[in-house]
Amino acid sequence: MLSVTLPHCLTIPAVTSIPNSRWGSIMPDASGSGYVLSSSCSIYGHADGEPLHEAGPKKPLTTYARANLAAEEETLPLSDCGFCVTAIRNATVFGLSPRMRFDLVVNLMTLHAVERGRITVMGGGRQWRPLVHVQDVARAFATVIEAPAERVSGEVFNIGKENTQVLSIAYIVREALPFPLQIEIAPDDPDRRDYKVSFAKAKQRLGFETQHTISDGVREIYEALKMGTVENGPKTSTVTWYRSVLDAHKLLESITLNGRLL
Repeated sequence: MLSVTLPHCLTIPAVTSIPNSRWGSIMPDASGSGYVLSSSCSIYGHADGEPLHEAGPKKPLTTYARANLAAEEETLPLSDCGFCVTAIRNATVFGLSPRMRFDLVVNLMTLHAVERGRITVMGGGRQWRPLVHVQDVARAFATVIEAPAERVSGEVFNIGKENTQVLSIAYIVREALPFPLQIEIAPDDPDRRDYKVSFAKAKQRLGFETQHTISDGVREIYEALKMGTVENGPKTSTVTWYRSVLDAHKLLESITLNGRLL
């Protein structure tokens, strides 16, 4: 399963749309009996009012969100009595992971708090974000995989812990850390997402509930940074990492002929 995440799609849209939206033509040849698509709550885009359920209106604002919606539309119809397809719409993920991400809101705020002693909140901070710990995402996948096919085949599940305004996230990060830090508010943000999501279906249908809070994620990232077990580098930002990979590919092409180095 391949999925490309939000930040890089703002600058590398072609790379986003290929892996996220072409599974419909690939999966019929799969040898397994099921497929779990890693989708995203970002397909909801912008909405006022009550948290959105899975059947709610979709207003994707980015190439990434549109690609995820296209992937769902191509893969979910493949469900039949012999092949089970389920889509998991992940909230914005946070927490410590093997390929650490510092381009996601909770993780980035924690990094800036540690490195700079301050957090800058973009867009005024009143926009809503659904959030989920990476370990809970893994548990959600395991839950879907282990569930009876009749409960999950052709279904979509929002997976998340809570909906929180961006400014509130900054305050939670500050309270979770053992040192003082400043919170600065910038008036504008190119990211226009603002929506709340309901996670009730996963609980009702699968009995799934998340276990990790935002504070849990902040503290584990802080401890990892303090101990030097994780650091900020090219791989921790998807935009930077993909640009490096593409640049390396172009360089290799420039010094090869018929698959051999010149």
